[in-house]
Amino acid sequence: MTEVDEFGKEYLTPEKATDQIAIFIKVREYTDFDKYEEAAFLIENAYVSGAFGYGDDLLIFLNSFSNDKQYTSDDLPKIADLLEEDVKNGRTRVLKLRKKR
Repeated sequence: MTEVDEFGKEYLTPEKATDQIAIFIKVREYTDFDKYEEAAFLIENAYVSGAFGYGDDLLIFLNSFSNDKQYTSDDLPKIADLLEEDVKNGRTRVLKLRKKR
């Protein structure tokens, strides 16, 4: 599922991204993300998996995953900063669970 590029670095495959979203849905109340990290995780994985595409409504997409967190246009600059940081560092966010459930 996880592929390795010619430099030995792992990268996210569509299959792995789909699995990450499915796992997130099942354990979202146990995740250790703040609102913005959660959004960045969902966008990155959904884009790679094909669940979210260019031109889709981002706020509708994000709010469809959240029961207690609602995203507004005011949240988008902070989410964009996290996504830009991830691209700059060549990484994709991974699912983090709280230590105590």
